[in-house]
Amino acid sequence: MNPIGKVPVLKTPDGSIFESNSEEAAVSALKRALGTLNTHLASTKYLVEHLITLADNIVVCNLSIGFRMIMTKSFTKEIPRVERYFWTVVNQQNFSKILGKVKQAKSILAVQSKKPTQLEKTKANEEPTKEVNKEEPSLVEKETTPKPKAKNPLDLLPPSKISG
Repeated sequence: MNPIGKVPVLKTPDGSIFESNSEEAAVSALKRALGTLNTHLASTKYLVEHLITLADNIVVCNLSIGFRMIMTKSFTKEIPRVERYFWTVVNQQNFSKILGKVKQAKSILAVQSKKPTQLEKTKANEEPTKEVNKEEPSLVEKETTPKPKAKNPLDLLPPSKISG
């Protein structure tokens, strides 16, 4: 088991490789975006002046996932205005009614690899079955079956009526 709680990506004779270049890039992009938000919040209490708006609702709801799962105190120490903003909005009465009590992550949760059970493997390999209604032709049959040609109205009349 890896001491930082990550699932190995590659096991080699020299040891396991755990870090992902894409993970590092994602964390870097997150820090850059939160840094921009932190700079913006230097001159205002909320995103738009001094009132909570729809923009604040959206941003704080999205931040709540991060605060609950990965944004520990050590992570947010670099973005103090974002942290202040988040807790100010989350602790509003209407927010707490919806989100409940928000607790900041104490540590980053390890990714758990779940092996599928035998039942899940069986279900995944099964072909979906179609029920066929024998009484009604399928859509393909309807489209490919040639339609009968319209009869000539003169063919319906007896020959004596046609000639004269």
